Amino acid sequence: MNNNKVKIILCTFNGEEYIEEQLYSLSNQTYTNFSINIYDDHSNDKTLSIIEGFLRRHPKINASIVIREKNLGYYKNFMKALID
Repeated sequence: MNNNKVKIILCTFNGEEYIEEQLYSLSNQTYTNFSINIYDDHSNDKTLSIIEGFLRRHPKINASIVIREKNLGYYKNFMKALID
């Protein structure tokens, strides 16, 4: 069996409508050796509270959150996430 750790990058901005569904989808994978690195692009809706609540309810999920101090735009947020 392959034991390589997979790093999942999830970039979001004002994603309150779908973020919980995305997190459930990622966390329900059959491959379990992964971490989720979330990069929020300075959301001004409930995205962060939804993410934080999800992670509190699912403490076994290995995840980290980076909150941008200003909105970079989807492309720059994702490109910066790739090198972090």
